Amino acid sequence: MIERLRYLKRMFHSHSFFGWKGYFHLVDLQCKIQNATGTELWNLYEEQHKIMYDYIDRNLKQHRMMDYTGCRAVKNDIDDQNIWVCWLQGESAMPKVVRICYNNLKKNANGHKVILITWNNLNDYLSVSPTIMNKVGKGLSLIAYSDFIRLNLLSIYGGLWVDATFLIIAPLDESIFESRFFSIKNNVHSNALVCKYRWAVNFVYASKNSDIMKHIRNLFCAFWEQNKRSINYLLIDYCFEYEAINNRIFTQLLEDMPFTNEHSHDIRIHFNDAFDPQKWSEWLSNTNLFKLTYKGKLKSKTSDGQITNYGYLLHNF
Repeated sequence: MIERLRYLKRMFHSHSFFGWKGYFHLVDLQCKIQNATGTELWNLYEEQHKIMYDYIDRNLKQHRMMDYTGCRAVKNDIDDQNIWVCWLQGESAMPKVVRICYNNLKKNANGHKVILITWNNLNDYLSVSPTIMNKVGKGLSLIAYSDFIRLNLLSIYGGLWVDATFLIIAPLDESIFESRFFSIKNNVHSNALVCKYRWAVNFVYASKNSDIMKHIRNLFCAFWEQNKRSINYLLIDYCFEYEAINNRIFTQLLEDMPFTNEHSHDIRIHFNDAFDPQKWSEWLSNTNLFKLTYKGKLKSKTSDGQITNYGYLLHNF
């Protein structure tokens, strides 16, 4: 019930972006999505995505190729061979799952430097404008601010961004760092998310001074320069989508990327299920990168005393 009220509050605020007519259209869309299936559901998702695309096209596209000045580089000696991970509270404040992921990232970095971004060292890499900083923790949530940090680090310095909840179980493939752009791409036929599994913003490599990343960064940051509250928690993905539609080079890069890490979400989905070695063998057969979570009620044992996948993770990684 509480989550439903929060959702309705977020929906109410959307009238300031889309007008009252657009607001009621969004509410109607959400109601229809709850009850739709098959082709109808697919079309409703596409309609929802188009609303966001049209918003960006009307309000942000003029900033896409401009030089964003609200966040600047601090260092000039950083190349695109580093790995960025962010936990603003610092390593000592990491939950168990995040700490496991961080330790395994360092173990499997394959010789690449891992840079942990925290409140204490963020200013060593990025100089963020007061306009943005004054919104952090207010309308600009820490999740959205993490997106801001991610896009600016990648567009300025390049390198590999890895979310703090990514479990990496084998040395990172060096071909990632030789790419112009790389992300996790899954062969999943779904449009519930605008990315449609063609990329994953939680695992992105970009070469230094990438025009693609600059365009995406410029759209995202232009929104937050202009606004005090979020329009959609997947705004970063909609900025990626806008670039994919309007940049044939990026479109081709996405098409050329191979499908990888088929089971990247399976451990998380089955965290509280009983540990099954055959399942793990299946997951690990073609997947080295697993997106986990530290949220929710995670159980180390089932109700009948069996170790869960979460429990196995705690004791073996």
